[in-house]
Amino acid sequence: MDRTCERCRYFRVKTQRDDAADVGECRLEKRMGVLRASTRACGAFAAQGEATAPPKRKAAPSRRGASQGVDPRPPEIDAATLALTLRALAPEDLKLALAAALVATAEVGQPLGRGFTGGTLTFVPTDEALKPKAMPLDQLLHKMVMIRDNLRVLEQKINTLPQLQDGERLDLHQHLLKAQRAILHMSSGWCPPPQAPSEGLGALLGLLDELAARALTLPPPPLADRWAGGEALFEAGALVIREPLPTFFFRLVRVRDALLTLEAHLSAHPHIAADEGGAMCAYLRRCYGTLTSFNVLFHERADYFTSQRG
Repeated sequence: MDRTCERCRYFRVKTQRDDAADVGECRLEKRMGVLRASTRACGAFAAQGEATAPPKRKAAPSRRGASQGVDPRPPEIDAATLALTLRALAPEDLKLALAAALVATAEVGQPLGRGFTGGTLTFVPTDEALKPKAMPLDQLLHKMVMIRDNLRVLEQKINTLPQLQDGERLDLHQHLLKAQRAILHMSSGWCPPPQAPSEGLGALLGLLDELAARALTLPPPPLADRWAGGEALFEAGALVIREPLPTFFFRLVRVRDALLTLEAHLSAHPHIAADEGGAMCAYLRRCYGTLTSFNVLFHERADYFTSQRG
């Protein structure tokens, strides 16, 4: 018997297509993106009609024992505290804070130039007995450039697909733009602003982070326990920038969410044939392959980036 998602008891069809390439989802949530009925099944395959219990997702080993990982989302801003903070600001300061917060929503970050060439990015765990993970900062930036290259090619493929109407192209462009913005924020969101934020601006920026977490399409995967309380260390010559590692990880989660959402819309689009959708999603799988260096940050292997289909 062919071990495909269509024959698996955990596969649920969401959209039936004329070309017999039904798309759906895995009720175990073991795969990234939207699955096709013909997708080769994973190790959790169970034939239709079997009465076996669903396999449980295994947690990654932890020095803290049984754990569910660290939630990467920023803490919620208490509405009353935010109101009191903003009420205490002078009108001109509030105006400047609002302007800076609106600029921050562009998520383009600070200019990089050549100031960080030859620098290093290090993930430092709280436990000194654990080994840090380091990579050239140039490698991080090159990864972001490569992903943007793949997204630009994908955009051209969407623009030249004859069966799509312009409204449908623009709908897909929205998801492309979301991914592009997440990549730009990943590239330089760690750079400090030229001027330290005031208390009111800090509260507004914290609120923006909270709203960004609520805007995620998929549940955010947890951060591995070893990195809880750790920091991301950016070093380039005499310049040293530190930020909480969960903050860095949340930017990565937003990139992951945007790419997976785009893949889901391409895979399930009613006017994109299965072979065409698969060819376009190949560019997204290249993006996943570019990000595998960050798999060490995830709590569960099921959440890893992988270039393999399905």
